[in-house]
Amino acid sequence: ADNNGNFRFDSDINGNPLFAGTYQLQATANGFDLTTELFDVLENQALNLGDIALQPFSLIGSVSGRLVDALDGAPLSGFGPPFARADLERCEEFGCFPVAGGQPDEQGLFRFEGVLFGLPPGRYRVSAFAEDYQPATTDQFDVGEFEDIDVGDIGLTPFPIQFGTIEA
Repeated sequence: ADNNGNFRFDSDINGNPLFAGTYQLQATANGFDLTTELFDVLENQALNLGDIALQPFSLIGSVSGRLVDALDGAPLSGFGPPFARADLERCEEFGCFPVAGGQPDEQGLFRFEGVLFGLPPGRYRVSAFAEDYQPATTDQFDVGEFEDIDVGDIGLTPFPIQFGTIEA
């Protein structure tokens, strides 16, 4: 579409001419979408569908939290050791799969925005990782349309330090 929202189709995706037939328009733009009813186009017809209103996606607000050391509560940063990471996973009938991820800031804070990642309402969980720490995963939780969820602190437990006997 141009700056005024106008568009025109003279060919298919491969540059071939459009033939008379039945079509359907699907459009998306910055968190909005539209699928029209089927419509017929006759041979040599210049069909104008007029103004078409895009509908906003149904999205969550955000999921946020903080990654911390489970022993002392110190924040775990993603921008230096221990290079922490948080992944947001969507959970459905047959399991959970990652839909967003990133490094927490220096205070261990992370935030996944629904609009930025195209996250629909549903069931989610957060998985967290850091070098020299055991991974952690939250329980599953539901997030509604435009809802902001703070999962709080996610504590990662450092791997135990093992001492052994050194013989020379």
